[in-house]
Amino acid sequence: MTDPSAESSSDATRQPSSSLPDPDTGDSPSGGKRIATTAVQVLGFLIGLGMLGWAVSSAFSAENRDGLRRLGDASPIDIASLLAVTAVGFVVSGLMFWLTLRPVRRLKASDVVATNFVAILLSYLPFKLSALFRVAVHRQRDGVPLAVIGPWFGAVGMVLILPTVPMVGFSMLRPEIDLIWVMVTIAGTLFLAAIVSLIAKFVGGGRGIAKARAIAAKLDLLLVNKAVRSDAIEHIDESLGMFAGYGHVLRAMGLRVIDIAAFCGRFYVASRILGTPLGFEDALLASVIYFFIGVFFPFGALGAREAGTSGLLAAVNSTVDLNQLALITVVVTGAEVIISLAAGVLGLAWLRPDRLLRQLRPKRVDAKDQPAATPAEETIEGTDP
Repeated sequence: MTDPSAESSSDATRQPSSSLPDPDTGDSPSGGKRIATTAVQVLGFLIGLGMLGWAVSSAFSAENRDGLRRLGDASPIDIASLLAVTAVGFVVSGLMFWLTLRPVRRLKASDVVATNFVAILLSYLPFKLSALFRVAVHRQRDGVPLAVIGPWFGAVGMVLILPTVPMVGFSMLRPEIDLIWVMVTIAGTLFLAAIVSLIAKFVGGGRGIAKARAIAAKLDLLLVNKAVRSDAIEHIDESLGMFAGYGHVLRAMGLRVIDIAAFCGRFYVASRILGTPLGFEDALLASVIYFFIGVFFPFGALGAREAGTSGLLAAVNSTVDLNQLALITVVVTGAEVIISLAAGVLGLAWLRPDRLLRQLRPKRVDAKDQPAATPAEETIEGTDP
């Protein structure tokens, strides 16, 4: 739900496309559509690699000779600090997934965090492999139905995005981060948590949908009727069911605030290692830009975040050179890749993917050994558990 959260929210806000095989039926789209989808994903991934190449070349330009020297001379404590604050974000983003689902399903926190570790590693690749991996693990290994997974990812997306609203909104009015800024953003987060829980309490559970459908029936408009009966509306309603308790919403958003602080710390520490210190305001802005680019760029996380973050931050901050910002962003990504590889291996060892593959492999049953199905069994055959 990413920044680990960026990778995580990529899964939460962009669920597997209908152009991919259906997890239940295995049905695939037509050959032409599948080829077009693959071509677009590959092209987008190559564009991302091109942007990454630009960012790396800018980072290692002659203008950054001093910063590169400082990076080579960095103390073990500085490097450990950057890696540690990165690892904190990995763990916290996994805990956000776990806590959000808790009112509906009680999974082991360690299992969800391990799944998040592997999903973050896969988020660098195209074809939405990260989201597909989450779906496969949570459905096959943890027994979470698809009808719950969709709303769950949607709810995580809300948790990831909502706490950034008061931060970014008040920063536009008061760029300086001080005690007043902290108090206002905390108050804004508390207010948003209350609003979300109240909406969930009074509109969720099918109550809002029932009223909307009654109004749509009276209006007798085709588009309105289709909208209120769409899967998206059903998922929103089911997502709200995970936010009925104010304390639960507040805890989930609190984890997201910690995640944002850890991510901001990554830019802050990296910039100081390189001798181009960013203020807390610029570090926060960089983390938000990096996060949202990671969420909405659909072809893998690498490249777009590095090029986009350095370019946009340079446009709003004339005091820091574009090449210096590119170096800071590349160092942040480098630390993330190191933690991703280590955490991904750890997550795989914990999840035992060989067991998951055995669960996914269809079992062969001889016709003579298979009992005849009763009419009731024929009726329920193929439904989601």
